Amino acid sequence: YCKGIGLKIPAKARKEDVTALIKAHDSDVIIWDEFLREMAETKTILSEDDMALAEGVIASVVAHPKAAKCFSGGVAERSIFYIDNHTGEWCRARPDYYREDLGMVFDLKTCRDARFTAFQKDIFNYGYHISAAMYLEACRHAGMKATGFAWLAIEKEPPYAIGLYMASPELLMQGHDLYRQYLDNYHGCRETGVWTAYATDFLTIDLPEWAKPADLDD
Repeated sequence: YCKGIGLKIPAKARKEDVTALIKAHDSDVIIWDEFLREMAETKTILSEDDMALAEGVIASVVAHPKAAKCFSGGVAERSIFYIDNHTGEWCRARPDYYREDLGMVFDLKTCRDARFTAFQKDIFNYGYHISAAMYLEACRHAGMKATGFAWLAIEKEPPYAIGLYMASPELLMQGHDLYRQYLDNYHGCRETGVWTAYATDFLTIDLPEWAKPADLDD
């Protein structure tokens, strides 16, 4: 930019010195670092890759005959605050989308692979069924009809393929049991001031089976 406007910059000039020289030449110029600081106060700045992902996901949902219908006629990202009846702890949930007419909560998840078996693993690995159970619990605390939960799994690479998955009653029950266990543990730790982690005794550790040398006699 400086070369383009014929502005000579001293060899050892600091960034702030260069900025001052540029502004002295053109007071209306926009400095990227200053722009980021200003926008960070009120805006979330997306990278080009994140923007492309967002636009691709939106276009894929709109073009999908069933996915588009899921995200219409409802309420998006409503925060729900409630006090847990058993522990007295304050809880918060923020479902992606709620349809009162269906009694359904819809959750949009980006993923690498939206195939059935791949998303099953994601549910287990990331505890999606636990948060699903908590979202439904929050809705019921707020007096909102909520009897079902579904995920829209959308791949993060073009063509942003979509998988639609309804949580089974058994899956939600497992999620609810874990949600209760974790919340009870959290409450106990807050009450006692002791935050449990791993085993308190020494355990003998070895390499996992897959990392051990193969038996040459096999």
